[in-house]
Amino acid sequence: TLLNGVMTVLDAVLYPPCNSVNIITNNNVQICSDTVYTVGNSTYNISGIYSDTLSNSFGCDSIIVTNLSVNQEFLINNIDTICDGEVLIIGSNQYTQTGIYTDVLTSIYGCDSTINTNLLVFPNSNFIQNFSFCSGDSITVAGNVYSQTGVYTDILTSANGCDSTIITDVIVFNSSSTTNYQEICEGESYVIGNSIYTTPGSYTDILMTNNGCDSIVNTNLTVFPISVTSDYYVICQGDIVVIGNNSYDQEGWYTDTLQTVFGCDSVINSFIQLSNPLTSFISSGSDLVAIVNGGVPPFLFDIYGPSGFTISYYINGDTLQITPMLNGQYYLVVTDDLGCVSDTSFVNINNIPTYEMSINDSKQLINVVDVLGRDNKSSNNTILFYIYDDGTVKRKIIID
Repeated sequence: TLLNGVMTVLDAVLYPPCNSVNIITNNNVQICSDTVYTVGNSTYNISGIYSDTLSNSFGCDSIIVTNLSVNQEFLINNIDTICDGEVLIIGSNQYTQTGIYTDVLTSIYGCDSTINTNLLVFPNSNFIQNFSFCSGDSITVAGNVYSQTGVYTDILTSANGCDSTIITDVIVFNSSSTTNYQEICEGESYVIGNSIYTTPGSYTDILMTNNGCDSIVNTNLTVFPISVTSDYYVICQGDIVVIGNNSYDQEGWYTDTLQTVFGCDSVINSFIQLSNPLTSFISSGSDLVAIVNGGVPPFLFDIYGPSGFTISYYINGDTLQITPMLNGQYYLVVTDDLGCVSDTSFVNINNIPTYEMSINDSKQLINVVDVLGRDNKSSNNTILFYIYDDGTVKRKIIID
């Protein structure tokens, strides 16, 4: 203010001269590639050191030295693969499905980092397989050997790096071993598998069961012989020989085929001969001659005469001669060694002179029995034994 020729300065600020102090400023600056950095009228977007002279508030030069770093923004294209059940994490995002995803992140310099992700999610494979085999065999899955019945799980890595789960169901069939007892008759054969056996012994055959496994059969074979016998029979007239269901009463050769207790043939050849003692009883001079033809010796000659006369002879020959003492009718019965009894032959004697005889027989009869020792005092046409008190026994037959 100028008053009365005197200048008065109010609120004056005095600055030093510009050339005495120059202000230099050093700046380290980082920017992103999509931005620019401006100093005064200058614009920069390339990394480098730049010097700019500006005027400060005092009107003096202000030199600004800029060390500019331009950080690039990133664009990343990724192809990623994961397995089903896994998660891909990009920034704060999680991805579990196949697809294309874009994520914009911030780098440590504050610049955008764009990540394009082409994500493929591979499935995990599950495979179920069934095996059946015989005892003693095995199956190998992923280095594991299984030889027992069961369900086994193996986890492998497939070509895409994901799990490949293999579930193996194993059934193991046992091989069987049996003992087989068999019986056949001579001339028959026993067939097992492709083997044919006709002689007794122990045999082992390996067959195959329905499931394809070995079936070991140990056969103990018994061979029963066919029985062939030849029998000779001598029977009395009227008797029969029974063989099986057949009855024979005539002479001849007969063949019967029966079964043994083992079910095999039993061939029986039978020769049957009839024993039929035929007698003749004749008078020769003063003697009686008894003759037998046929029958089986030795023979029992029983001769019965008048007045209770009885005499018995047991001889190997076929002829017996006696001298009778009384006139009358005499009877002859011959029994052979088989018990076959002849028909009764008789002869009348009337050429013996008669005279008085005094017989003093003091023996007393005490019992009469048959051939079985049973009391029997009145049977006719039956051989009876008369027992006396002096110990003698007389054999008699009373002919009707």
